[in-house]
Amino acid sequence: MAQKNILVVEDNGEINRLFCKHLRSFNYICVGVASVSAAIDYVDTNPIPDLIVLDLELGDAHGTRLLDHLHENGMLQPHIIIASANVNNSPVPLQTYNPTDIMEKPISPRQLVYKINAVLAE
Repeated sequence: MAQKNILVVEDNGEINRLFCKHLRSFNYICVGVASVSAAIDYVDTNPIPDLIVLDLELGDAHGTRLLDHLHENGMLQPHIIIASANVNNSPVPLQTYNPTDIMEKPISPRQLVYKINAVLAE
């Protein structure tokens, strides 16, 4: 079976590196970016990842901007949203974006891998 490509969009560099390191140890290909603009550049210039892990609260823009871009361009691959406890304060209800799952912070790398395994097994 081919390795699955995961895009992690997380502006906390330490968490981003930790998630990618853990995903790689489970034989996933992981690319980590730290901003919405970098994520948009990535999806526009590379093969579409098998799954996107998206923190909503990013430094350059709200993560829903990336979700808008994906939907506008017909990129409907699975995505897991990572949100803080105030997830209901999102500018747009997250269910509008049909997320594969929403995980509330804090999450461990182990929880993330478990969720990704389940999503990609479907």
